[in-house]
Amino acid sequence: MCSIRGRSTLGKSINSEKKVKISYAGRNDWRIVDVRSGNEHFEVEIKNEERDEERVTYHMVVRLAPDAPAGYIDDSITLVSDDARLNLIPLAVQGRVLSPLSVSPASLFLGVVESGKTVSKQLVVRGKRPFKVVGVKCEDDCFSFKNPSDEKKTLHFIPVTFTAGDSGKVSEKIQVETDLGAVAACVATATVRAAAQ
Repeated sequence: MCSIRGRSTLGKSINSEKKVKISYAGRNDWRIVDVRSGNEHFEVEIKNEERDEERVTYHMVVRLAPDAPAGYIDDSITLVSDDARLNLIPLAVQGRVLSPLSVSPASLFLGVVESGKTVSKQLVVRGKRPFKVVGVKCEDDCFSFKNPSDEKKTLHFIPVTFTAGDSGKVSEKIQVETDLGAVAACVATATVRAAAQ
């Protein structure tokens, strides 16, 4: 019989780790021979093992790599044992990685804009520690951005100006690049209507 103690839910910060205790009763020579996962952002370390006459206990640490992308994790790790009857033991891994940056609003609605007219809005970019904005990009040249200050701050305001082109719907991704190596992004949307005659 194999039991796993300790929650496998990783925390919310990027450098999370979780300790898991794996116990097997019935054979004192039972072994974990491999650990597998399709997620390249998991690092697994078997710290030590304890054996007595009828039980084997492993202490395992599951870490989330520092370069793990922001978002929800719902994955698994498979322990491979030397027991033919219980060869594969799945271990669920769940959690959420928070980005070191957030942008508000996440969806920038510019409204209904007449062709040839401009509208300006503002993005707010927050960080957990002071950072510098090194660039703001958008593939559509209808968008322009005022260069933010060179100062390192935890809060930056970025003015966005949209000049309406041809009539139709617009949906474009805006990316804010920082000296942290992290990128904050939002989607800007607008409806452009033909200019009044």
